[in-house]
Amino acid sequence: MITPIYAAVAAAAGNTAVEFETPQAAEAGAALPVYLHADASSGAGIAQQVAGVAVASKASDDATDKAQRTKRCQEFLRLPWGPLQDCRKAIVGTAVGTVLTTGAFQWWKRGFSSHMTRVTEGGFGRETYTGGVDKLSHAYTFYIGTRLVSDALQWGGSSKGEALAISAVANAGTAYLIELFDGYSKKTYGFSREDLVADAVGIMMGSAVVMWPDLDRKFAYRMRYIPKGAGGSANFIDSYEGQTYFLTARLSGFMNLSPKNPLRYLELVFGYRGTGFKPREGIPGVDYARHERRTYYGIGLNVEEILRGTLFRDNAQPTRIQSITEGVLTYVQLPGTVFAKTHAF
Repeated sequence: MITPIYAAVAAAAGNTAVEFETPQAAEAGAALPVYLHADASSGAGIAQQVAGVAVASKASDDATDKAQRTKRCQEFLRLPWGPLQDCRKAIVGTAVGTVLTTGAFQWWKRGFSSHMTRVTEGGFGRETYTGGVDKLSHAYTFYIGTRLVSDALQWGGSSKGEALAISAVANAGTAYLIELFDGYSKKTYGFSREDLVADAVGIMMGSAVVMWPDLDRKFAYRMRYIPKGAGGSANFIDSYEGQTYFLTARLSGFMNLSPKNPLRYLELVFGYRGTGFKPREGIPGVDYARHERRTYYGIGLNVEEILRGTLFRDNAQPTRIQSITEGVLTYVQLPGTVFAKTHAF
């Protein structure tokens, strides 16, 4: 593999004689002179041959790597599981099945009716049941889902493009099924086009980060959850009053900052939250006077970067604990890490 590359270099130099040792000769302890005589016309042909060899070699390495990742996935998941014969089907089936099973126990346990209910929820308006927080929740859910399924498929042997395409389609299909079941649910959630739009935004955001990883170093979309702000509700998924969503810009991703520069540990933060949307016990109807939407502007702590500069500083390569920790912090805003001005309206 080395010899053709050396030959191309010589050919590119013009009509030149070159002597070098081949790897086989070096092992035998003797030099094998090889003379190359090339002119400008033959140099291009040799270069094309070398490029073809390099491409073929890369394709072979990629195929080997894919086979190893696929085998690792099959062993880890202990495939096959009945009709699920390969990793792609197992990963997608598990992800979609988990979401729909959660919905069956959480949202659709009263069963379904024979007709569909369609709703217009009012987006981020004040006279809505969450002030739009549920729309940010939809976007957040499918942002995470797109990224996680894509990562899992790549781990299981798929290329990045293939994994992202499958993940985006699977998440879009799941989003539509959720709204379809909501539409026929006896609890009358209703089929909401606004929810589908929010889901699509989340899928596009997740896809963009997968395609251009530099975005992940610059931005983050996170949720902060504080149970005491949820009106005492034990239902995490629908506790919208306990959820605050943040879009952050990491300074470390925009500037070439030294590890000693404290600015690398800061983020610019924009957040949104709704309060007063849960009905008060014993009071019928909706009390719109209590509804309040809040935006947040300020700075936050980049906890991932802080840990890289302290606890994980001596890690030449990320350990499993570091990878899991940073994975969680990619999506979760820890309480006490945002210092922002609040505007209520």
